[in-house]
Amino acid sequence: MAIRAVNEQTLSIWVSFASQVWQTKGQVLIEKFSNNEFPFEFLYYSQSEEPIAWISLSLRHDYVEGCQARPVAYLEGIFISPNYRSQGLAEELLNFAEGWAKSRGISQLGSDTELDNLLSQNFHIKH
Repeated sequence: MAIRAVNEQTLSIWVSFASQVWQTKGQVLIEKFSNNEFPFEFLYYSQSEEPIAWISLSLRHDYVEGCQARPVAYLEGIFISPNYRSQGLAEELLNFAEGWAKSRGISQLGSDTELDNLLSQNFHIKH
């Protein structure tokens, strides 16, 4: 397994994952990526080099509920391909996010979910 930053060559894979989470049209995501609105996007690759998951991170300088310091590392989105769920990949991605934050001297990691997103709520409860 490997986790690597999204680049122009892997942009279409990122769009396919991110559009499922954010319910946003692919072209809009591509434009935002091109404008550097998503600077910390990562794909998780299986041992056979198949991209099977994605995590979106950011640095928030505004107030984040429950956090005392700024900036805060923030989990913006996460997606695991359905065939690979319940295998511990989300935990691996969260560990990656924690290490990513610590490498930048950040001690807090935040996230949120929408009230009607039960899948995301269950993720937050579990992790």
